[in-house]
Amino acid sequence: MRRLFIFAGNGKGGRMGTIENNLNARLAAEQVAELADEEADKHGKRFWTELARIVAAHVPLPLGPRKPKVGPMDDRSARLFGSTLLPFGEFVGQRVDDVPRERLEWYADQTFTDDLRRYLQSDRVKNESHN
Repeated sequence: MRRLFIFAGNGKGGRMGTIENNLNARLAAEQVAELADEEADKHGKRFWTELARIVAAHVPLPLGPRKPKVGPMDDRSARLFGSTLLPFGEFVGQRVDDVPRERLEWYADQTFTDDLRRYLQSDRVKNESHN
């Protein structure tokens, strides 16, 4: 059986303590990954599936990038975005303000355009009748 050698910090904290802790954590993770590679050679693809399940249960933070929630535009930003010419679709070349809201919502669902989502959430657009 292989042993893992985890490096102990000096316990002093501060910036050097943080750097040392980060380095030690990285070295320990590299050792675990090396051991995992050896075990995977013995057990095959199922090993990685099980390891991923176990890690997911123990990791306190979500894995992978998270897209931040898109909030509404303020009135000034909505006014500026509303004067933008639509670059695609049946309303190409028309101002965003002149496109029916239902079509803008459809575009937002199709293209996930953050500015369009924020525009649709703005008080200005919610309070105005749009075509």
